[in-house]
Amino acid sequence: MAIDIFEKEEIITYREDDLDILIPIRNGKYMNDDGTYQAEFFELLSEYEKRFEYAVENSSLPARPNFRQVEEFVMSVNERVVRQ
Repeated sequence: MAIDIFEKEEIITYREDDLDILIPIRNGKYMNDDGTYQAEFFELLSEYEKRFEYAVENSSLPARPNFRQVEEFVMSVNERVVRQ
């Protein structure tokens, strides 16, 4: 999801395109009987780390958020909730 934020500037919570990776992880495909992880899992993780680092370095998002703008947004949301 973090890669999508940096690459596409959007939050995608429904991960349909990632199910072929996520479900086997959830089901323990990459775990050994003693609870440790197989080398294949760390290779997969390394590839995602590389993609993440590349996405961060090449993102058009600012390095730091505009905290004033965030605070104003939060206040406007709270205000709308209170008024309802």
